[in-house]
Amino acid sequence: MLLNDEFMAKIRPVINENQLRFGDAQDGGYVVDLQSVVDAKLLISLGYGFNCSFEKDFIKFDKNKSAILFDDQINLFTTLKTFFSTKFRMNRKYVDTLLFRFANLARYISMKLSRRITYHNLRVVKEATTSKEIAFSRIIDGIEVEYFLKIDIEGYEYEILELDLNLLKKCLGICIEFHQIDGNKEKFLFIVEKLKREFDVTNIHINNYGGIKNGIPEVMEVTFQRKIGRNIGERNYVKAIPSSNLNYKNNPKSPEIY
Repeated sequence: MLLNDEFMAKIRPVINENQLRFGDAQDGGYVVDLQSVVDAKLLISLGYGFNCSFEKDFIKFDKNKSAILFDDQINLFTTLKTFFSTKFRMNRKYVDTLLFRFANLARYISMKLSRRITYHNLRVVKEATTSKEIAFSRIIDGIEVEYFLKIDIEGYEYEILELDLNLLKKCLGICIEFHQIDGNKEKFLFIVEKLKREFDVTNIHINNYGGIKNGIPEVMEVTFQRKIGRNIGERNYVKAIPSSNLNYKNNPKSPEIY
């Protein structure tokens, strides 16, 4: 699959040898800057999707860390409804589906029982208009400690990242899964360029669930690290994609996209 070299050059990461991976070794995991997560006291996470492996690794890293998680699609009622609506069939597909949905129920209960993860069943938007929504600015306005930000909200990232960078003054690092990038190319590049005023791109990884369209990845994970005294200076950029051996295929059954 041929990538658009001009496009990829605009998001090429700086070399960062102090990284680690939080989350599963497939979809749901991200490569992050070590110092960013060492210093961050809080994780603000937008998007759950029955996978909080990233959040659990973050709070395991330090007993004083905590996480706030937002997702509008999943609550106990919808999880139970999906589980009990599984139609009985005398075949392997039924068993696999039942086990998959039981695992989702178990993950949800485990997440809700965690004392250091606070879950809100709300959609994060630019401007809230209903009781089931919350403005992104409202979330981060009240944060008084340094935090790490994770965003995986299936396309809504473009809307909420139309913000004043001053709102992210306490943010030390960000990992974002961007979706439908070809159809949102200008918005994507605008957001990346704006964030690069205060942050370095330290890792990119193409999600192989998405594929390539017009030489542009349809889904891509991008990690940012705040520019502070220790990392301001001449930049050296990676030459190969994926930019870290800590990246893994999102879909283990499909080839990696380079």
